[in-house]
Amino acid sequence: MAIPRQINDSGQMARIKETVAFVDLDPNLGYNFNFNLSQFRRASQLAPNFKWYKATMVEWTIEPLYNTFQDGITGAEVTVPYIYMTMNRTQDQTGIGLADIQAMGAKPSKLVAKQVIKYRPNWCSPGLNSYANVVITPGSNAIARLTNLGLKAQFSYLASPDTVSATNAQNVPQYIVPQIPPGTGQDGLNAVNANQVVYNGHTVWVDQEVPTGTLQPVARVTCTVHWAFKDPHCTYLVDPETYQTVTPQLPA
Repeated sequence: MAIPRQINDSGQMARIKETVAFVDLDPNLGYNFNFNLSQFRRASQLAPNFKWYKATMVEWTIEPLYNTFQDGITGAEVTVPYIYMTMNRTQDQTGIGLADIQAMGAKPSKLVAKQVIKYRPNWCSPGLNSYANVVITPGSNAIARLTNLGLKAQFSYLASPDTVSATNAQNVPQYIVPQIPPGTGQDGLNAVNANQVVYNGHTVWVDQEVPTGTLQPVARVTCTVHWAFKDPHCTYLVDPETYQTVTPQLPA
């Protein structure tokens, strides 16, 4: 028998492309190039209208702020910057140095022209959860700490946030909270932070000789993300704080 798997409402979807300017790059520092939904205002406004979202492609544009360099003998000159890049799909936040990124096989290129890096970004899901007893200081009681055993790269859809702040979508974390039956008095213990999921990712290091020791930005960075949304969703008539029905106002 042909038994439907769901109500036939999955034909609704949307795709947009949004660009955001990130901080300028300083030389001789490691940068993890990653992003999340909350940093994209237009996508954040659209996401609550759908059940699921994902970033299908990211385009990082690195544009040098200067294209000429001059040598001299005053000691205040800076050299042409060289850029190193390597992928970071494992969401590694460990501090990285020039020797580390060179050991990974990254090859330098002069940062004197615009560079565009495109790829399919991923987020990471944890493996099996376990608990470990940790003693903070000698003689104190041990506390239980949650540990994730393993990590996996994911490219699938993520659940969208239910609501979005109309005033400042970029700085207000959005949460998905389990529905609470009226009168039960139960708290939502398993809230899901929907718009803060980290998309990876590559790592960048700009190598430049700076005799004065004063770092000056060498390139601007913009991030263009292709977002996809699917399955209809609507929470306009429900207060996200109290779950009480809101009576819509008639047009004047």
